Amino acid sequence: VADVAATAVGHGKELPSELSARILTSDVRILIFLLRYVESVGLGSVPVFINGGYVRDLLLGKEPDDLDLSVCLRNCPEDVTVAGLLERLPAYAAENPDLGVVEVKLATILSNESKDKQLDTFKAHFTDDAGKKTEVDVMPTIGEETYGEDNRIPIRDQRGTAEEDALRRDLTIGALLLRVALGDGGGL
Repeated sequence: VADVAATAVGHGKELPSELSARILTSDVRILIFLLRYVESVGLGSVPVFINGGYVRDLLLGKEPDDLDLSVCLRNCPEDVTVAGLLERLPAYAAENPDLGVVEVKLATILSNESKDKQLDTFKAHFTDDAGKKTEVDVMPTIGEETYGEDNRIPIRDQRGTAEEDALRRDLTIGALLLRVALGDGGGL
């Protein structure tokens, strides 16, 4: 763990290889699959982030679990939503088994709380070509929150930047965001 603690990480910098090597192989498959999918639907390099405890575990040298992702839709057309993107994932997996994800099952919005908050949030269950099943929560990066005079539930800008999303969180582990992108060789 001391080796990991001494590794330099910083805002806007690439994650050192000794830390990125700790991302589970099955999660790498899912991330590459998602990034390729986003490219295939014409959204180019829409920012995708791993957030929260998974990032903490990478930094601490622990085996990460609980893959939670945020997608920045800020520069996308208004009709592009997390739900809309995810709904097409099962068909994309069936058409592209060479990407290592052979099945995607979608659950609805995560909770009644998420429904009440009107969050565009989904849970997806990915099965890779080795048979490993992984549950992933996906939500948009959230920007400014405003409140109506007669309501305690905020109205959320679901097209916020990563920085806005991190700042609205509780400024603990939940505020850690790690951007993932395809590398030149097609990996992360």
